[in-house]
Amino acid sequence: MRKLSALLIVISFACGLHAQSSSPGIITISPQQCVWHAGDNPGWAAPGLDESGWQPYSLWKPSREQPRLWIRCHANLAALPALPEPAIQVAFPGAYALFVNGQQVGLSGDLGTGAAETDVIRSWRIPSAAAGAAATIALRAVYAGAHHAAATARLEAGTMSVLNAQRDSRVLAAIRQDASMAACYLVIGAIGLALLGFYLADRSRKELLLLGIACFALALLRLGFFAGAAEVPLSSRTFNCFQAAQLVLPLAEVLFFFRIAGRRVPRAIAAGLAIEVMMNLVLAAALAAPLNISYRLSAAIYLPPFYPYGVLILFSWALLLCGVLTAFWSPRRLLRRLQVMAALCGAWVAADSVWFAFELAGLSHGSSFLLGHQYDVLAESRGYTVFAVVVALMVLLLRDQRMVVEERAALAGEMHAAQEIQRRLVPTTVQTVPGIKLAVAFQPMREVGGDFYQCRILPDGTQRILLGDVSGKGAAAAMTATLVIGASKGRQSDSPSVLLRHLNCALQESEIAGFVTCLCAHIAPGGILTLANAGHLPPYRNGEEVQVESGLPLGIAPDTAYAESTVRLAAGDTLTLLSDGVVEARNAQGHLFGFDRTREISGKSAEEIAQAARQYGQQDDITVLTLTFAPAEVLHA
Repeated sequence: MRKLSALLIVISFACGLHAQSSSPGIITISPQQCVWHAGDNPGWAAPGLDESGWQPYSLWKPSREQPRLWIRCHANLAALPALPEPAIQVAFPGAYALFVNGQQVGLSGDLGTGAAETDVIRSWRIPSAAAGAAATIALRAVYAGAHHAAATARLEAGTMSVLNAQRDSRVLAAIRQDASMAACYLVIGAIGLALLGFYLADRSRKELLLLGIACFALALLRLGFFAGAAEVPLSSRTFNCFQAAQLVLPLAEVLFFFRIAGRRVPRAIAAGLAIEVMMNLVLAAALAAPLNISYRLSAAIYLPPFYPYGVLILFSWALLLCGVLTAFWSPRRLLRRLQVMAALCGAWVAADSVWFAFELAGLSHGSSFLLGHQYDVLAESRGYTVFAVVVALMVLLLRDQRMVVEERAALAGEMHAAQEIQRRLVPTTVQTVPGIKLAVAFQPMREVGGDFYQCRILPDGTQRILLGDVSGKGAAAAMTATLVIGASKGRQSDSPSVLLRHLNCALQESEIAGFVTCLCAHIAPGGILTLANAGHLPPYRNGEEVQVESGLPLGIAPDTAYAESTVRLAAGDTLTLLSDGVVEARNAQGHLFGFDRTREISGKSAEEIAQAARQYGQQDDITVLTLTFAPAEVLHA
């Protein structure tokens, strides 16, 4: 990656450079001067070898059976001994050993495994004695690039400094030619990283994640090709890292289309994506396998008459087309924002489609089909189109993100206001008559809750306790609880049953959806407990459930009557009232806290009961009130 970083730095300086013409005094050894033979025999480096069974190198084609070969060339190198630094420069996509007149002068890569850096041009010094008018140059090679059918060895001889200068000139020319495209894909990669950062800040925006992955993978894939064009030395492992981006690119693109369209991925598309990933994994495994396996597999993938690579291209192309068409089907029914998104995604797929079409044509007509100016025009058109699409998509998504942030900020303000209202309606201190000790624990499931309670002293000295639970959670339930508490004000003379009937009528008249369970308890100074229940959990007295007749919850039916139950409390009795958030707490295994556990802990303090339910697995608002009765005569005894 350091070498790639150096390449990217060079790009910024190379934009204004012009390619230098080839320097004079360089001896070019053409393929017509060379012959080749498959196999690996160290004796084939000898100058006087009989080459009658060898074939012209100009007719060489990679073999699916044998990656090892020898190349022998004959050239007039008589001018080299007079040069200060005689050298031979070799460009070959694989590992090789260089021999001049039987003497080894260079070694690149590992001849045993075939491992070699990709697209590297090296210059090797040769002894003056090895050069002559009839020099034999032999290359013992391991060709590990079966998918580069057009790549052949290139040999040149001359002064070391002149050869290196010409190589640098070619590299700078290639960099200058690809600089604008490389810059585009660098920006696309930067956009991908930025989108991944935005996703980490808001993990609900999966579309940011998918587009970020697609952008980064696309940039990584294309920059790998640019590095090769600039002859940057890359190890096979680094090169495979670039190629691994092909695994996720179509997958991320198609999933992105469905995500922003708000549609589920059809099973057929999902199955196709899985197959496409598996095909890419097989391809990656073929290129990463040991030499004797990888060469045969990669040759079978890339060379005629077998075209699995062409099938992979066609399959990826079909997935992209089907994905964008299915995700944005019936564009007239889409919102205007999604119509723009659909047009941008369609332009992206159209650019890829043109490229795939010409790449398939290249496979069927030979690797020279997409060379030269035609290749450059297609690459630039595709690059600029994808760049414009990605920038536009990022602008639209960030605009949506800003709207989401503003909406969340507004909602947070509303929730804060709702919390403040609930805080005022559910006070931290409660009113109690002498002889009653009361404790409360209130733990909403969300910022605000639907549970409510009220403790008041009535004019005749009676202690009133009102406890309720609104169906649902959150702000809507909290607003309903506010309505019920408001309706209970000013009803000091009502008995428990009359108060519940009044609250039921108020809820019916409000036409608010849902219902409310509610329990009203009056404790007279002498210890008489009067209860009326509207579908709420009955209280516990000294650890045992109090038998209370229950009516319908508030808001279910109009003109509902509620019965009253009476119990006499003795000195020291405890009374526990709670919401169903305690009973309905659920652990990770899905088991409820239940009535048995609730009854067993009903004699504990309100905070202990609420804490036990919350630790078990809170699923709803939790409210617990515990009361201890001590009449006045006991207090003054």
